[in-house]
Amino acid sequence: GPGKWDLRQHKQVEQRFGAIVSNARAVGSLIAVGGDGSTLPDSPETSRTFVSRDGGWSWAQAADTSTVGDMADQGTVMVLASNAAPTTDLRVSVDGGQSFRTCSFSAAGVEVKDVVSDPAAAGAALLLHGMVGGEAQAAGVW
Repeated sequence: GPGKWDLRQHKQVEQRFGAIVSNARAVGSLIAVGGDGSTLPDSPETSRTFVSRDGGWSWAQAADTSTVGDMADQGTVMVLASNAAPTTDLRVSVDGGQSFRTCSFSAAGVEVKDVVSDPAAAGAALLLHGMVGGEAQAAGVW
């Protein structure tokens, strides 16, 4: 009803919104992009990223913008990167999404396309794929 808080999420990558991320080895852990309120945000810039550690029963805000991200080490490690605009920073959690800190990874703004981990989520390594200055030849993995 009116005044009720609802979490709205984008379910697929469209208009550069991040998708819902989960992994069978990270039981109960989810990363999703959306907003709180009665409607979905209409742009990545007005979206936020949320994390659930209990299969979606409760959510906590992890970033104040749309992100792409992934999890590793059975969900203990989560890495988020803004996909709303070029960025030099990542949001990193090493406690399963309970807290996040900002880490710088590049001096130049990177247009992040994806963050990926080992599909088994067994190790702590993640790859970030993006472009610098919109140039295809400047694409790389960080």
